[in-house]
Amino acid sequence: MFHVSLGIHFLSVLAMAAVQSNLDGSSQREFEASLPRSQVPTYLEAADSQLVDLLRVLEELKSSAAAVQARAAAVLDASQRRAQSRAGVPAAHLGRGVGAQIALARRDSPHRGNRHLGLGKALVHEMPHTLAALASGVLTEWRATLLVRETACLDLEDRHRVDELICKDPDSLDGLGDRKLIARIRSITQAIDPASQVRRNAKAVSDRQVPAARHRTPCVLSPGCCQSRREWPSTPHCPGQRIRCVPQGMRGAGARSWPIPSLNA
Repeated sequence: MFHVSLGIHFLSVLAMAAVQSNLDGSSQREFEASLPRSQVPTYLEAADSQLVDLLRVLEELKSSAAAVQARAAAVLDASQRRAQSRAGVPAAHLGRGVGAQIALARRDSPHRGNRHLGLGKALVHEMPHTLAALASGVLTEWRATLLVRETACLDLEDRHRVDELICKDPDSLDGLGDRKLIARIRSITQAIDPASQVRRNAKAVSDRQVPAARHRTPCVLSPGCCQSRREWPSTPHCPGQRIRCVPQGMRGAGARSWPIPSLNA
C-alpha cells in the first residue's frame, strides 16, 4: 500500500514540478539548487512566490481529484446497479448501499456519501461543462456543488442550458465568489424558468424545522418564529397555528407538530 506520507511527498514534488515549468532559466536553476537531497518535502525550502504558486497548483489538483471522484462515483453506481439487477434485486431497490460505500471510502458519514453520489451523477450525466471546469481546476468542488444545488429545481433541458451558459467559458469563472456565482445562477434560472424559484422556495419552507430539547411541556417558542407565517407562527399574533418541533436526539425521524397554547392563558 502506498504510504500516506509518501503520497503527500509525491504530490508536493509533482506540484512543485508544475510550478517549476513556469520559471525562467535562472529561477529554475535557483529552484533546483534549493531542492533538498533528503526526504524532507520540497516546499520547506521554496521561496515565498513559489509557495503561493504551490498553493494554487495544489488547489487545482484538489479540484481535478474531485472531478475524478465524481466520475468514479457515477461509474460505481452504474456498476452496482447492474450487479444488483443480475442478482434479482427489485428495481425500486437498485443502487442501495452505494452512498454508504462512497462514504466509507471517503471517510465520511452515510448522509454525505449519498450527497457525494448525487453530485457525481449530476455532474457526469447532466452538467458536463461544470465537470470539465472542475477537472481543469477552475471550479472548486464546493462551487460545483452550488451549481448542482441551485439547478436542482430545473428540468434536464434547462439544467443543460444553465450549465452551458455559466461553465462553458472557464475564464468567466475566474475570481467569481460564492455569492456572485449563486446570484448569477439564480438570475439565469429566473429568466429560463420563473416557476422554478417558486418551487425552490416552497421546498425550502417545507424542509424547515426547529431543533429543540425535550422538556416537560411538549412545546417550544423559537426566536424569530413569525418570520414565515406558513411555517413558524407560534405567538399570540398567529393564533391557532402549529409549530414543527424536533426533540433532541430525534432529528430526521422524530419530527412532529404540536399545538401552540396561548401565552395569555
